Amino acid sequence: MQDMNYQQIRKSGFFRSNSEIMRFLILEYLAESDTSMGSWVLTNKLKEQGLKTSLATVGRALKASDGDGYTSLENNEGRMITEKGREYVRKNQNEIRRFYLNNRLMNSVKIDSSKQLEDIITVRILLETDSVRRAVLNLTEEAVGRMKRILTEVDAHPEDLSLVTRLNAQFHKEIAAVADNRFVMTIMDILLDEQWNIENSFDVQPKYHNYENAQDHWRILRSMEERDPDKAARHMKRHLEKLRDDALRGIQFSDEEEERNG
Repeated sequence: MQDMNYQQIRKSGFFRSNSEIMRFLILEYLAESDTSMGSWVLTNKLKEQGLKTSLATVGRALKASDGDGYTSLENNEGRMITEKGREYVRKNQNEIRRFYLNNRLMNSVKIDSSKQLEDIITVRILLETDSVRRAVLNLTEEAVGRMKRILTEVDAHPEDLSLVTRLNAQFHKEIAAVADNRFVMTIMDILLDEQWNIENSFDVQPKYHNYENAQDHWRILRSMEERDPDKAARHMKRHLEKLRDDALRGIQFSDEEEERNG
């Protein structure tokens, strides 16, 4: 059974052209079949998926696959897939699925309203409270040193909004790194990037209470040093809830100001 259909593969952005998608689908069909398949059957299968092609085009693709060692001609009755071809299909199925899911994730966090920003920070609360618990278990003196240097630099440059914003994000990413969860680290990059987009659109950053944020970060770090995962998670949750509230107030203020000036 096919892992993904033509439209999903196309939307994944993994392949650069329809001809590459066609070639992959042909090999996938052959991998599913216990018998040889010819150009006519394969052409009809591709058309059923909405991929417009011709018998001649499929024939050329099969010859190219023969040359690459992915298929072999069976007594003029059609093609069979080789072990090399099966490996090509298996490898690309996994990569296509990853590309497709990543694109869906990116699209799901595109921000154009305060509700979507609220959703993003809510997801951050769920992810980061768990992440900080795990980080406590993995905490090393080296990691503590890195986080202390980040927070000390924030304290030294409270008026540099751009620097403080970058360092605050770095602190949260450092916790995810210590938790040793690559998935959370990837999600964090996406969420923070999209959060910054909305904050910049509404000029939210100046509305944050950066002194309170800095104190929250120190409290989180101290709880981690105390090896208290529950306490660290509580501080993280409160910190992100305050951040969410500040952001939503900032957007509301921006909207009201725009209405007055409009």
